[in-house]
Amino acid sequence: MKTRYLLIMMALFTVIYSCKKEDSINPDNYKVPQIEFALEEQPADLNKLDNLPAVGVVTSELGLKEVKMYIEKGAEKALYKEVTSFFNDKSYSFAEKFEYSADYKNLIVEATDLAGRATTGVLSFKVTDVIGAPTIVFNPAKISYDELDPTPIPNTTFKASSVAGLKTVEITRITKTQQIPWGYPVDFNDAPLEYDFDAFIDYKEDDIGLKVKVTDIYGQVKIETLPVEYKVVPPPVLTIGTDIIIMENEGNFAIPVQVVSVAGVSKIETYKVEKSGETLAKTTNYNGQNDLQTTETILFTNTMQAVRVEVTDKAGKKDSKLVKAVVGMKYLASYVVGSHRYTAGVAEDPGVFSLFSINDMKGYNINDVLGKTENNVDIKFYMFGASAVPRIYSIDGGTGTKSNEFTGKNGTVMDFATANATRFLKLPGTFDFDNATVADIQSIVPSLITSNNINPAAAGDVIAFKTGPTSTAGANKVGIMKIIKIENTSALVKDQGTFTISVKFLKN
Repeated sequence: MKTRYLLIMMALFTVIYSCKKEDSINPDNYKVPQIEFALEEQPADLNKLDNLPAVGVVTSELGLKEVKMYIEKGAEKALYKEVTSFFNDKSYSFAEKFEYSADYKNLIVEATDLAGRATTGVLSFKVTDVIGAPTIVFNPAKISYDELDPTPIPNTTFKASSVAGLKTVEITRITKTQQIPWGYPVDFNDAPLEYDFDAFIDYKEDDIGLKVKVTDIYGQVKIETLPVEYKVVPPPVLTIGTDIIIMENEGNFAIPVQVVSVAGVSKIETYKVEKSGETLAKTTNYNGQNDLQTTETILFTNTMQAVRVEVTDKAGKKDSKLVKAVVGMKYLASYVVGSHRYTAGVAEDPGVFSLFSINDMKGYNINDVLGKTENNVDIKFYMFGASAVPRIYSIDGGTGTKSNEFTGKNGTVMDFATANATRFLKLPGTFDFDNATVADIQSIVPSLITSNNINPAAAGDVIAFKTGPTSTAGANKVGIMKIIKIENTSALVKDQGTFTISVKFLKN
């Protein structure tokens, strides 16, 4: 077939029959015109831009007078081309490109020789009509999921179809912020007419659709998007009724808990937080309450630094709160004391004093303790000179610890009959005051706590202290103090200022 096609094409450039002029012609001695087509049937595909030309050759031994070509469309036959002048009247080759339409039926070629004898040749067209783009049908037509509904997310199913045949299928997951390819493109080698997809896709709350792109063998593309509606349930809201849990001794504590949950509370878990990590202490199951007020009681031990409460709702969503715990010691979270200028109080800062009681965890006016309860104060706070250098002193030490500058209406600390011999040690900067437990404080060697002053003191310092033999807090008891902040409180009196402190004290 290909050889025959090429030979006929060569006739476009080659003279097959030579011209011979004779004085007399007898038509009976010559064959009637011959018509040959390169193909037995001419294919044409309206889905393509280019189609093969209709190729043929008309020959006549006697010589051609005319060649007419007709296009037969439906029931009509229309003249397409007429040729009456030939470079070589013994042979006429043609290669015709048509603007095909779906109703093309035949190419009819009529050849007439010089004697008026006519021959007709018919080439049938095989026309492939325009094929529509592929189709995509989702079932169901929309994915809807409600976190409050126990019905699971249905499988995603769709059918892709193409009359021409499928080439590729691509799937993309659409979220509120981006588009993410799902799986890998499906490439077809055999151009199937249909493709069925059925798979579970675990949609999440930010998903809004699934885009499917189908391409057929002609490159025609169809894109459809499956809407995804994911109804989100807000997570539970957990409130703990206390900011900190302080227990001077180990024991049970009822943690006040409130939960508001749209989905309903499924369980509450309470964890002990220690240096080694978290340990589940208790799980309480609930029956889907939407507004729950309760208490979760667990045993608090000296090793605990905090407690974490976690609530889970019926949709699996959670909320969690961490509450600091101070167990087995006296604890003062934040307290303001003053420099020596506050020994008897300062009018603009009522309630702020420079003498601090470890037993009572508060400051005292010298006028309330001098000659009365002198052994109930353990620490003096001081600022030195115009530079207001912060210092911390024991009650004893006389002028060496500036006792003579702590003045009241009836005398100074120098007049104390009982002056507590509190001792201090500045701890390394790596010491974690906020999370220090009983064991951490017990690890401080008491024999190293020997100084009657900290000079200078600064914000951020963590200072270990040991009570004196006469202290109302008990003899030789150890605690720790952190300086949170130091401020000057007067522009005129340079050594007037305050210390904000936090204290942990082992009374047992």
